[in-house]
Amino acid sequence: MSEPSPDRSPYQGSNSDPPDGIDPAGVPSEDAGRNAFILTVAVTVALLALIFTLGWIVYHQIA
Repeated sequence: MSEPSPDRSPYQGSNSDPPDGIDPAGVPSEDAGRNAFILTVAVTVALLALIFTLGWIVYHQIA
């Protein structure tokens, strides 16, 4: 890692530091599985709502 520029505190980190929740060793955080499940459920519900809405529109256009 390079030295921080003079206008940065050495305690602020650098652009190469990983974001919060990411272990530099590549080990997933404790709640990574839960977050993935919540994201999967949210995407599934959104897709089902979109399919239902488009189906409703097409059905009422034909009928």
